[in-house]
Amino acid sequence: RFEGDLHWVPLVNATWWQIQIDSVGTGSSDSDNTLSTATSTATSRTLEDTQEPTDIYAIVDSGTSLITGPTPDVTALMTEWGAESNFAGQYFLPCIQAHTLSLVFTIDGIEYALQGRDLTIASGELCLILIMGMDIESTIGQVDWILGDAFMRKFYVVHDYEGERIGMAPVVKRL
Repeated sequence: RFEGDLHWVPLVNATWWQIQIDSVGTGSSDSDNTLSTATSTATSRTLEDTQEPTDIYAIVDSGTSLITGPTPDVTALMTEWGAESNFAGQYFLPCIQAHTLSLVFTIDGIEYALQGRDLTIASGELCLILIMGMDIESTIGQVDWILGDAFMRKFYVVHDYEGERIGMAPVVKRL
């Protein structure tokens, strides 16, 4: 169940439920803390990228537990958050800091904001951050981010195969 109306986003590629993302950042669109951002004609992939801007694409995938993104973007994000990584590329921070986390995906002009409780799992005093760097090489085209279960816990997602679109809305909050 979801709140409000579904916002329908056209698929770029129906094979992998691929959509285009306007921007990815920490905080609202009014914030300067943007990892990836859209311009009127193109999207820059990272803060550090000096190449020509390119579009940002994501797969909305219930078969992926985490949110994954380009390694440089995720590394910059984790540095900003003060997170530490382990040998497997997982990131942790003290749970007392988890409430400060914020990640916003702007998709088709709509902000989908995730907060610390949406982005972490507690394990004692440390919290595992449900975001991992992954550089995806694909035969279907560019894939920058995977919006997995960590995203879909907060946002109800409808995969409309015939309409070649994905509908999204906030999930109904449970008590």
